[in-house]
Amino acid sequence: MRARPIALTALLSLALPLAGCDGGGAPGAAAGPPALTREQARAALDRYQAAANQAGQRLDARPLNDAATGSQLAMEIASLLLHRASRSRWRPFALESPTFYIPRLSGHPRWFAASATTGPGQERLRHALLFVQDAPNGPWRVTADPYPAGEALRDVALDEQGYATAVPAPGRVGEAHAAVLSGAAVPAGAVAMADGPQTGQAYTALGKAQEQFRQAGVTLTSRFTPTRLPAYALRTKSGGTLVWYVLQQHETYRAARPGRITVAGDLTGLARQRNVRTRLDTTVFVQYLTAVPRKGPALVVGAHRKAVRAVGS
Repeated sequence: MRARPIALTALLSLALPLAGCDGGGAPGAAAGPPALTREQARAALDRYQAAANQAGQRLDARPLNDAATGSQLAMEIASLLLHRASRSRWRPFALESPTFYIPRLSGHPRWFAASATTGPGQERLRHALLFVQDAPNGPWRVTADPYPAGEALRDVALDEQGYATAVPAPGRVGEAHAAVLSGAAVPAGAVAMADGPQTGQAYTALGKAQEQFRQAGVTLTSRFTPTRLPAYALRTKSGGTLVWYVLQQHETYRAARPGRITVAGDLTGLARQRNVRTRLDTTVFVQYLTAVPRKGPALVVGAHRKAVRAVGS
């Protein structure tokens, strides 16, 4: 009798519970005019919202080319593939009650953050969107959108004119976070990471998921690494920093017998086949928002996770 295939993402949610790279330097502290006006920031937010809804209604990513970039664009495309493969209806959204955090920057790239909410009542979700303009007169595009568990952006320090201060991302926070999630030693000089749902508890949950897969005849290996995408940071009222960065998770599933792996859940639409013979390799982007105090461990205050690649054999 053939054994029942395993739907991978039935257990993936155990591996990375969601509570709410610093691969190079984004623009740090810089004197100069504000990156853009508040009216221009609102226009960029509205433009992204319109493009995302248009892409969702058409299940076509092309409207997003000038509205999203980096990990955000990859995650949006993966979401559209999921909707197309599962034949699920796109739910239009509106970014409401926005607040903008605009740093003073000279040169490019320029960037700013926006706090906004989507959804009604108990479905209400808070966003911490990060917009980037790569060159003068270029489009403002969303590069990250982690979901903070609270209103973390209210801790951003503002000057007398209401503008934020951009600072370099501190202490190799992306490398430190990737090490914790991979069960590796934190690099020398990196910040310490506080335990929580996105750090030590996530690593423990991943170990439990690996054991469940092992009992079902599938070996799961996982490794987190910083991406080459830059990290972005703003000064907080207490003198710390609030940092946006992206990690990627590389997973490999190997089945002891053919036909033990079924692609489902978050991976739907990414692999060419639904039933994988013996091996599946996946890549997941995880966007993080982390508060780094002047002293003490860094606390992850927001995250957004999406599988963006799956190759079966």
